[in-house]
Amino acid sequence: MDETGQWAILRAGTGEPGRKMLEAGHKLEIGDASMIGSCVAQGKAGVALDVEKAIRYKNPHLPETRSEIALPLITRGGLSAP
Repeated sequence: MDETGQWAILRAGTGEPGRKMLEAGHKLEIGDASMIGSCVAQGKAGVALDVEKAIRYKNPHLPETRSEIALPLITRGGLSAP
């Protein structure tokens, strides 16, 4: 999360898509319709076996994604922040 608690910011990524998203400063609004935004807002894991049916945010860097999992990073009783 950023300092304001409004954005989930990508801090690490792999491969070419990860590099591009890091360079672009990829972030998603917490509490929005994306799996990451919902996961961070609720503090609960999310699983989408078919992203076409479950996710409203389409990542242009990951066009072949078919499934997704989001896990909140919880430390000392709260979500991880900077």
